[in-house]
Formats: sequence, structure tokens, C-alpha cells
Amino acid sequence: MGALHESDLQLLPTAFADEVPKGQQLDAHKCQSQPGHIWLILASFHCYTDINECTRNPCQHGICVNRYGGYKCTCSPGWTGQNCQKDINECIRNPCHHGTCANQDGGYNCTCVPGWTGQNCQKDINECNGTNTPCQHGRCVNKAGGYKCICSSGWTGQNCEQDVDECTGNPCRHGSCYNKDGGYTCSCYNGWTGQNCQQDFNECSGRPCHHGSCENTPGGYNCRCSRGWRGRNCQDGEF
Repeated sequence: MGALHESDLQLLPTAFADEVPKGQQLDAHKCQSQPGHIWLILASFHCYTDINECTRNPCQHGICVNRYGGYKCTCSPGWTGQNCQKDINECIRNPCHHGTCANQDGGYNCTCVPGWTGQNCQKDINECNGTNTPCQHGRCVNKAGGYKCICSSGWTGQNCEQDVDECTGNPCRHGSCYNKDGGYTCSCYNGWTGQNCQQDFNECSGRPCHHGSCENTPGGYNCRCSRGWRGRNCQDGEF
């Protein structure tokens, strides 16, 4: 066939299928247009036509771009291959930061573990946000992928939902313990006072000994009666 030079090529706006002798020009009346075709003229050779492959939609999941002697597919995200016919397995690159990846046609789906959200499970959920916090009787502190409750006194549990039975530790030293939500109450025995019945009550401050001297004792008192008086409080005369 011989070597081709740039001067041997002409691109015509219309199509024809005749042989062209070298050095001659084509007459317009010999050209017959064919929709979807572009003719490439080789001087002293035959006329060749470029087929527009895009008319048959070869790109299954993408956009077709016609080229001289072929075509090129620009694939949509999630697809690859010459005709964009092959699904890309995005899960191979582990896109789900805090979750499980499930490959799908043309994409993927992340199932996030608790505490995370977002397309790639990359966003931490602030469980402490808003008024409806999970900590029923305490302060909520947000953490990456979760939260922590700092319970108020008298409460325990992951969400500070469980009352602490303080009476199991016998806090009332000289009295009876009664548990209540978030705390307890001590009912002190006679002669004792204080939150935990730990403080001796000084009965002598009320001067119980009518005719004698008062001696305070732990949980009580004693009266030392003057001569001629007797009784618990030296209230009975011997006369």
C-alpha cells in the first residue's frame, strides 16, 4: 500500500464510497451522506467510514464517547471494564470505618456499629446531645462510639437507673436504716443523733436530774442524786 503522508488525508463533511485517484479532487455531487458516519478519505485509496459504535449503547453503566475507529466508555461510579459492565467491589478497600461493608451493584452499603453514623460510619453519634440523655440520674459524657454516665450519689448502673441500697453497708451506727431512692434515712436510738446516728446526744443539757448532778454517758445519762432524793431523775424525795 505504501506510506501515507499528512497531505494524503482529507476529512470531508459528507460521505462517499468511490475510489479517488491521487491528485484529483472529489465532486460534491458524488457524495452521499449517511447519518451517524464520518468518512475518512485516503488519497489514491478507498474511502473508509468510521462507525459510530455509541448508537448501539455498548457502555452498560456509563457514557459512550465515539472515537475514530472505536469508542470509549466513561464509567459511572462503582463500575469498570471496557463496557462498564463489571461491578467494582468497594468493600476491598474497607470504606466503612466503624461498621460492616456489603457490596452492591454500582456501590456499597455500610452497616454501622452502635455509636456511629454516616455513609462510611465515620461520624460519632453524640448520645448526650439534647434533653433526652441516657443517664437517668447522672451526668452524660460523650465518647467516641459511645458515652459514659457519671452517676449522682445513691445511683448506679450503666445509665444510672439502679438505686444503691446504702443500708447494706450499715451506715446507721446507732439506729435503724431505711433505704430510699437515691439515698437512705437513719432512725436513731435514744441518746444518739446525726445523719448516721454517730453522735452522742448530751441529755444533761436539758437538766434532767431534778435534785442531783447529771453525768452524760454514750447513748444516755446518769443522775447522782443529792442526799434525801432518789429516782431516775432524782425526783422522788425520801421524806
